[in-house]
Amino acid sequence: MNAIGLNFDPVSERKLGKSKLGGKPDLPESLPYPKNANGYDIPFLCQLNLGEFDNEIASEGILYFFCQLDDTTEYGTVLFSKDTKSLISSDSQHLDVEITYPLTERAISFKVFEELLEGDENYYEVMGRSRIGGSIFKAGADYSEDGRVSLLQFNSNEIEELEGEVEEFIHFFIDLIDLISLNFANVFVTSQH
Repeated sequence: MNAIGLNFDPVSERKLGKSKLGGKPDLPESLPYPKNANGYDIPFLCQLNLGEFDNEIASEGILYFFCQLDDTTEYGTVLFSKDTKSLISSDSQHLDVEITYPLTERAISFKVFEELLEGDENYYEVMGRSRIGGSIFKAGADYSEDGRVSLLQFNSNEIEELEGEVEEFIHFFIDLIDLISLNFANVFVTSQH
């Protein structure tokens, strides 16, 4: 899957269903807030409206990413909905988060992302940026496997209020067959310092 860079910008006007980081997810009424194995709501990270940019996933619909921004990524999950009309701003009700961190809502815009090879002098700066798809930034263990692709790489250091407070990178991986069939039930989430 080709890489698409993410920019995080101040929100000028709040509109349901737009791509964003932080705040509250705009879930369809039929889609419940995800919970971990203990019944607690999983913190919301971002939502990506697939109709806002050219991509290889789907021409419409919204991807919702949920996870804690620490090393307990076993509760990370991704939801997908083709419904972009019956959305409501959904509040988490029962969070069990040992760390507290502010995550001010930001608009997400999309940009062309040109990947670099590992030997390039700008590799760490460029490949460490937040993005959808593409190669993963390898600064430690490589969790990619044959048939598994990077769905989202989030770099918390791009958000001033999170810089140095939480895990630096959150990676969401998906098997290519699941991606093609829009099955996000088996997404693998990992964090990296």
